Amino acid sequence: MVVAKNKLNVMACLRQKFLLITFLILGLVALPGGQGVAAPPAPSRATILPDNPGWDFTTSGINNKGAVIGTGYRVDEMENLLVEGFVYEKGAYTNISPPELGSPWADVQLRDINGRGDIIGVAYDSEFLSHAFLYTRGVYTAIEVPGSAPNTTEISRLNDRGEIVGSFSDAESRLHAFVFDAGVYTTIDPPGSVFAYASDVNNRGQIVGQYVDVNSSGQMKSHGFIYHKGTFTSLDHPDVVQSRFTNGTGANLITERGQVVGSFYDQAFKLRPYVYNKGVYTTILIPNADYTFVAGTNARGQVVGTYGVDGINHGFLYENSAIKTIDQHGDQDGSGTVLTGINDAGNIIGSFQLFPEDFSYFYQYNFVLSR
Repeated sequence: MVVAKNKLNVMACLRQKFLLITFLILGLVALPGGQGVAAPPAPSRATILPDNPGWDFTTSGINNKGAVIGTGYRVDEMENLLVEGFVYEKGAYTNISPPELGSPWADVQLRDINGRGDIIGVAYDSEFLSHAFLYTRGVYTAIEVPGSAPNTTEISRLNDRGEIVGSFSDAESRLHAFVFDAGVYTTIDPPGSVFAYASDVNNRGQIVGQYVDVNSSGQMKSHGFIYHKGTFTSLDHPDVVQSRFTNGTGANLITERGQVVGSFYDQAFKLRPYVYNKGVYTTILIPNADYTFVAGTNARGQVVGTYGVDGINHGFLYENSAIKTIDQHGDQDGSGTVLTGINDAGNIIGSFQLFPEDFSYFYQYNFVLSR
């Protein structure tokens, strides 16, 4: 297999690792996975994405038509690091940086792409103030909740109907969840909440997120939630431990079948994942994993993510209570494999990295695995 190499300088390397960790933590959840069950077949074919001329990049999402989104990096003639979004579709790259919302941008991060090719993201200006946007067939639209404090609207996911979920802060810095649909913004704070944000929405309009309330003792407690047609369902894992050092139960992803993927802190104050389905919480563990992050799920309930052992990353596919490790490169001279998304066809995107002997830069290979 011929492999195209992306050579990143040290500054880009450090920034990319920071952005990747932020994406995995904020957009998604930690999920250690199963044991003792026969694993499903792993995707059989890997395609290395070609170079985007002049740019180094990492992927963050894939839709059902195979369009891939991500973040590109390059250093200009003044040695400034430029960060822009991109979409790769039908063999061509399109860089995404919203000129209608102002420029220059210090950083553009794409959050999600739906089946129609609509893309949402956040652009950060030179003062690192955020500007959320929707990109549809070459047109950029600002997403800002009316009455919100300036530059506080954050967006996380959108569905194929174009509904967008996220959060915003008011004048008192209180965080609220919202959904944007057909030009209308609707706040969706659970009853009694003092802070809330929405993290995902499926095509049935079911929304998941996290909120914080205050109990009779004045202690703040965090809960996951499902919202659908005006009704809230609170999620609290039975083994959760609340303390000032932990944030309770969270809900981060929801499948088309209504399964929720979230995380909670256990008795050992370790972040654990769970799958919630029809009132049942299932906690899943990958033996010997130091950490685990979930990156995406699809209509079939398949989940992909990354776990680490002794500092080396390994991708995984979770399906029907089974875990299949996906490594595109061994653990020698590299940091392993990171998976960043999956579509309904089971096609998976991710990357792996290789380092030279002096570790002055790394080669990153971005790929699509198809069944």
